[in-house]
Amino acid sequence: MSADLRAENETVLRRMADRGDDLSRVRFVDFTAVFVDQPSAFAFSQRAKAMGYIVDVEESGTVTGHPWDVVATRKMTPSVDEITDAEVSLGNLAKGLGGSMDGWGCLEPDQSPTRVVFGHQAGHRHPMSDLHAAAYDADLDAVLACLSKGASPFERDHKGYTPLLWSCFRGAVGEQAPVAAALMAAGADPNAATTNGDSNCLILAVQAGAVPVIDALLVGGANVNAGADDVTPLMVAARDGDPDVVARLLLAGADPSIMCGSFNAAAFARHGGHDDLADELDQLTARSLA
Repeated sequence: MSADLRAENETVLRRMADRGDDLSRVRFVDFTAVFVDQPSAFAFSQRAKAMGYIVDVEESGTVTGHPWDVVATRKMTPSVDEITDAEVSLGNLAKGLGGSMDGWGCLEPDQSPTRVVFGHQAGHRHPMSDLHAAAYDADLDAVLACLSKGASPFERDHKGYTPLLWSCFRGAVGEQAPVAAALMAAGADPNAATTNGDSNCLILAVQAGAVPVIDALLVGGANVNAGADDVTPLMVAARDGDPDVVARLLLAGADPSIMCGSFNAAAFARHGGHDDLADELDQLTARSLA
């Protein structure tokens, strides 16, 4: 165990306690690792998942030369031992794949109108409204409280995300389906896209493999064929090789014949190494075009 890392975490946790955070409260803690390329990031995500973490992979470009981020999330009490042990084990895994750790974070209570994702990397302290933070952390009671006080479900944060987009992005963390349903009941758009147009609610939920959130979005009126950069939710599910998600989308009317350039959903599945799924999608495409 790294003595320097442990000392750094002790300092951060002491600062959090001084600011009023009850460190005995169990919460979701995010550990971020950065990588040079997508294969390395994906390999790390699969191994972290096998270790019991919930993972999200994103090409954020936050760290120069290491544009791929993997956020590995686990529910824990934020103690020095737990956080340091997690950083060391994930750091060893990342190092073996040419990556490195880029800090940890969790939602910190604050008396001000904003909350922050707080950790030992200052660059990851992102301002969030209370409603964004509640959706991020799958805190249904806090979401309902914010909405009852007039918080807008349409507001976008520094990344161009609405609270519903964050709920979908974090679809595998906590109980996000009722959070998504509450936001949509308050008027949140299930077809909202990120400001730069590279994703939307349904695609984020598909990437998270969050079937309950996908179902909630579809019930709420999400367009199952709405793409981002011409990539549809079905293409993403096919690339990830998730048969349950693919089945849900097809049942909801996803069109396997839609093209992104010269590639359809079957081609995405084959590119991801899921040949059996690709064959099934090829057959469905042929029937839909007959």
